[in-house]
Amino acid sequence: MEVLDGRSSICRDRYNPIEGDSAKPKDKDDKAWEQANRKTIGLIQQWIDNSIYHHVVQETNAKVLWDKLVNLYARKTPQNEAFLVKRLIHLRYRDGETKLGCKLSLKKLRHVLEIRFNLISMGQLDDEGYSNEFSGGRWKLSKGSLIVALGQKTDILYKLRARNKSDQVTEIFKSFHVAMERETDIKLKCVRTDNGDEYMGPFKNYCRTHGIKLEKTVLKTPQQNGLAERMNRTIVERVHCMLFQAKLSKSFWGEAMRAAVDLINFTPSVALDGDESQHVWIGKEVSYKHLKVFGCRASVYIP
Repeated sequence: MEVLDGRSSICRDRYNPIEGDSAKPKDKDDKAWEQANRKTIGLIQQWIDNSIYHHVVQETNAKVLWDKLVNLYARKTPQNEAFLVKRLIHLRYRDGETKLGCKLSLKKLRHVLEIRFNLISMGQLDDEGYSNEFSGGRWKLSKGSLIVALGQKTDILYKLRARNKSDQVTEIFKSFHVAMERETDIKLKCVRTDNGDEYMGPFKNYCRTHGIKLEKTVLKTPQQNGLAERMNRTIVERVHCMLFQAKLSKSFWGEAMRAAVDLINFTPSVALDGDESQHVWIGKEVSYKHLKVFGCRASVYIP
């Protein structure tokens, strides 16, 4: 049994797959050689740093993987190769145990032969800023205030119910599209976005169906959509200032962002010759009577 992308493995006979050439020895059958090869790959991967892991994650042959690492990061001397092989050979694991700086007992592991290199690496998710939470038979993967995936424990496994970012963007845009056209009686003709994957598939099909022209910027060229990029920066800066001034935690990020956007819409704009965006949008005079200082004390009035 083994956990490939978790970079832990429980294995023996780790030397044979990386000695000689990458071909299967004549004295081993296909199943035994495949098992030894996979175990060796798992063992090698547990010592690979996340920064270089993506360079070798697709390798399916232990000998090829070993040679690639040697060519990239080791000096080609007999002493170095002998030292690395010696360390690999003298690693010892007991059945049911894995080591990665500490001891961890693993029981009732599910080994699925058909699934390779698509298991979730918790270390990589943590490095990329994601937060994992396991409690009460539930798993939640989040990044900031965005919930990326939810999982439900069934028997001894966590069943993933992934949330597709593309579908989320499409649903939000649908709501905006309907509300905008109803409020203004003006048809939406063009949308400009970057080249993110969330604007492919369902989003692109929705725009095509409703006759909306979809303009995309060149990859890694945010200046082509400068207006949106500058506004995003303005909103983020104001949210930071509002939370700092009100002495509130980042859990109020959503409320602060909504307040910041409302203030921008109620503020006179040079681009509109001193008019307010809200006035231009709805065609009515803007009232400031309901505005309060963000973070001020408030109470609920029940008549």
